[in-house]
Amino acid sequence: MTKLTLRAARLAAAIVVAATGCSSAIAGNAEDYRLLVINGAQVRWAHAPRTPYITLTYAIATHALTFSGDENCGAMKGIADVPAAGLDRRATLLAASKAFARWQAVAPLVFKRVASEDGADIVIGAQAQPRGIAFTGITVGHEIGPDVRAITSARICLNDQKTWKLGFGGKSENYDLVHVLTHEIGHVLGLDHPSARGQLMSFRYREDFEGVTAGDIRGVQAIYGPITLPAASVERAASLR
Repeated sequence: MTKLTLRAARLAAAIVVAATGCSSAIAGNAEDYRLLVINGAQVRWAHAPRTPYITLTYAIATHALTFSGDENCGAMKGIADVPAAGLDRRATLLAASKAFARWQAVAPLVFKRVASEDGADIVIGAQAQPRGIAFTGITVGHEIGPDVRAITSARICLNDQKTWKLGFGGKSENYDLVHVLTHEIGHVLGLDHPSARGQLMSFRYREDFEGVTAGDIRGVQAIYGPITLPAASVERAASLR
């Protein structure tokens, strides 16, 4: 069993204060999920006014980037072709699409890929100084509810010196890019590690199950609520914004 070195609970150094909109407080914790707390406040993305869903954009980094104050992903480089590591732009795009779809299927969230990193809500890149497996950095704004702050941007940085794969199986020391990105997106959405094992958001990498578990679903729905509109309606509404 391999421990994911993610440091999601230590994101305080990644905070950058920014203005944001209003939203409501999120629910408390359960044994099979844990909400992410930064500097004493729970964190989440805010809904746009009068919308039951949240639309977030993401991009795959193509060049070197720096993010001031981000302890976890402060220096990032573009996803380049690293055939020996099984990590390249095409594989990352495919894995990210599958990973975001897993969360979109269980919560009122819509994820849209954009070509440029500039202005994207979420940027996925490679670590400038490889360490661990993957890390998440989050920027939060002002309070949007009692002890709740809005996430204004997020980053996921992958270690391109590790060996990656798409799907389970094969060598145990290789990491499934879809599984790891799904886990990291959970942090991006405001979930912490609830335990060592048993849930996708647990901090040990295991290939016991694919996708999000019941605990992960309860966690993300505690933050954003259940899906109240058919997926097709949400997609269409998002495309018209």
